[in-house]
Amino acid sequence: MNPLDHLEEFTVRKLLVIFYDIRSFAAIARRIRETADPLAGVRLLEGMSNITIDTLQAKGGTLIKFIGDSALIVFPEDLLDQGVLAMLDLQRDL
Repeated sequence: MNPLDHLEEFTVRKLLVIFYDIRSFAAIARRIRETADPLAGVRLLEGMSNITIDTLQAKGGTLIKFIGDSALIVFPEDLLDQGVLAMLDLQRDL
């Protein structure tokens, strides 16, 4: 049996796939742990998540998953330009 025989079962689509990771987050987290507020790190990640979700909703993207201080995001073919703009917004806002 040829594994390629099942290809007709799939739909091929063009997508913009974005993965972002906060630069130096481990160092930031270490500094946060040194503060008296144990929830500061949680609030930081929560704020990052909220900014990401708000930006994606405004631009039409789909959040696949948060992975710590990283995110996996997709934009469909008809919204590729919006995906680029969303990443520029996230770079500025995060």
